[in-house]
Amino acid sequence: MGLKRTVKISGVMLLASLCCVGFLMPEFINKTDCKRDTSQLHFRQLGDALSMHKLQTGQYPTNREGLAHLTSAHTHGHQGKFISTLPQNRWRNDYYYFNLEERLILLWDLGADSLPGGAEGGQDLCYLVNQHTDNPELTSHIEAVLAKLPKEAAPVCTKIYSGAAHH
Repeated sequence: MGLKRTVKISGVMLLASLCCVGFLMPEFINKTDCKRDTSQLHFRQLGDALSMHKLQTGQYPTNREGLAHLTSAHTHGHQGKFISTLPQNRWRNDYYYFNLEERLILLWDLGADSLPGGAEGGQDLCYLVNQHTDNPELTSHIEAVLAKLPKEAAPVCTKIYSGAAHH
């Protein structure tokens, strides 16, 4: 009788433990990986919209036009939007865009802190949308892009994701 009761109590405790783990597990999941997954999905969406813009109009939006230009109904003679709304990162911050003379298109996310650099959730993520074949030195060209940006928005690209189409 004592053994059955012990097994029953152990089973209940195991079930309760599993329930607690199920509720608490999201808190222990690597939030940086989740941020990367969300940002990569958004980068791909934005990259596709930018590619459609380039295909339809012959050019990417200028730096002045920026990503907001993708949501415009009338773009260089094109009717309709390239993307309905601009995504924001997990912390509801905007993504950034820079067009280096149509030769290199870069998107980035400054992370949770919205400041350049950072660690873990505040780490900057960069995404290369386009790079021409006459532009093979990726690192030096990324550095050229970063040097042209205002310091308050220039990311620290420790990892660069790519959806680059080589033209």
